[in-house]
Amino acid sequence: MHEFTEGPSKCNLSDPQTIYLTTWNFNNDESVLEIASGTSKIALKILSLTSFELEVEATNDNTRQVIKYVH
Repeated sequence: MHEFTEGPSKCNLSDPQTIYLTTWNFNNDESVLEIASGTSKIALKILSLTSFELEVEATNDNTRQVIKYVH
């Protein structure tokens, strides 16, 4: 789980400290990365995963996007 908070930038004391929570999981065969935040969910097909790099494919309607994260 990943938590996003207001931190020191919080202007109004009555605002919640936590903005939103994000969780992620692999599917059963670890070929898909499932990310959820509130009621929003996304499934990213894993194209490549090493200790230094994650490459995923996001498909929405007729649009395909490949995203690469490098550490």
